[in-house]
Amino acid sequence: MWLIIAIIAYFFLGLGNVFDKILVSKHISSPLAYAFYVGILNIAALVLIPLGVTVPSVFNLFLCLLSGIFFIAALYYLYSALKSGETSTVTPLVYGSTPVYLLVLSFIFLGERLTVYEIIAFALLIIGLVTIAYQKQRRGLIKTILIWLKIYDYKKPLYQAILAGLFFALMNLSLKAIYQNLGFVSGLFWSRMAAVLTALIVLIFIASLRQQIFKGKKEKRTAGKIKLFFVGNQVLAMLGFVGVNYAISLASATIVTALQGLQYVFVFILVAVLGTKIPDLKEKWTIKIITQKLIATILIIVGLYFLNL
Repeated sequence: MWLIIAIIAYFFLGLGNVFDKILVSKHISSPLAYAFYVGILNIAALVLIPLGVTVPSVFNLFLCLLSGIFFIAALYYLYSALKSGETSTVTPLVYGSTPVYLLVLSFIFLGERLTVYEIIAFALLIIGLVTIAYQKQRRGLIKTILIWLKIYDYKKPLYQAILAGLFFALMNLSLKAIYQNLGFVSGLFWSRMAAVLTALIVLIFIASLRQQIFKGKKEKRTAGKIKLFFVGNQVLAMLGFVGVNYAISLASATIVTALQGLQYVFVFILVAVLGTKIPDLKEKWTIKIITQKLIATILIIVGLYFLNL
């Protein structure tokens, strides 16, 4: 039972990644606008109030605000990477790098010491990420060196994906402290409200975002369908999230978390199939590329398994 639930949940998450690519490439051209819409949708957390939300201290409110900022930043870089990069590469890069950052950040800021299993997981995840990100190109030695000297070029999908993973890790680290201090319900409520607040602050101070939002409102002919598509995609993400956590409650968290690699497999399959009909999803597929991505996915799956032992 739990296995079926986990598989369906990861399929929904993978499908959501593909829909994100379509939306940010074709319908919502600005990644920042897309991040704004997702942030505003967190207003739905108001339904948690009857469950016993408590008023936090100033320090915990500050932590919640940090988590909201990290969340919006992570979404912005994720959607930026999806807009110009390949979905089958960006998705595992973002969600595979997040636990790597968490290991490092926990070691630095929380004083946590890595176990043997975590060291093995760290190595496997790094190898998997490098494998999936590696792209062999024909260029001379001097040109290669010049390219690597520009490694901090934040406009490239590869680095945007890595930055997204970093901000998701920072968000998870702050959420860990928030849940410990406030409990799950209050922590979830205030962190989601912080995401809404951050989205509104971004809207106020960034003129280009306001222009994008109001321009979208004027295009009434297609706005309704796009909104329905967008909301449906967020529902998919929610169902996937709930499904994964429910599967964890029924079985081993280690196994269910390691099965996250299925999400990447579903992304590969969906992109390969739908890419023949949807230009925005079209990617270059060769036996070498498929083998490279499958090997990377297996390494990430095994790394996630060891991480949760």
